[in-house]
Amino acid sequence: METLIQESHTRQELLENTVNHYNLKNRCTDDLDDCYYTYQGNACAIGRELPDELANHLERNHAGHTVTDDKIFDQLPKRLQDMGKPFLSNVQSLHDGSFNWNENGLNKKGIIKLNHICKIYDLENPLEK
Repeated sequence: METLIQESHTRQELLENTVNHYNLKNRCTDDLDDCYYTYQGNACAIGRELPDELANHLERNHAGHTVTDDKIFDQLPKRLQDMGKPFLSNVQSLHDGSFNWNENGLNKKGIIKLNHICKIYDLENPLEK
């Protein structure tokens, strides 16, 4: 049985898990393409939500494609698809931008992006809980 790093069932959970987990040093990016999973064990905001086999498959066959690409989106678990492409793209964008993070978590630019996501989707700001 495959284990997930994280299993969010709502938009609020995915946003909270992303904000609470990442900092400048532990994100999964290569600064050129979208990256779902690394062989060092890091995973992106979406990759953390996937079984290992699927995350590895996406990394091998679709690295560089965004979560809004049907090649990616159609393979995601239904719980993630139900969150919608725009929301997943916003969370992944928050994760991907090194300018959003510092060694401790989100920086000022990241907090502005987080506030924007919360406003669009009527979510609670995880940093204000």
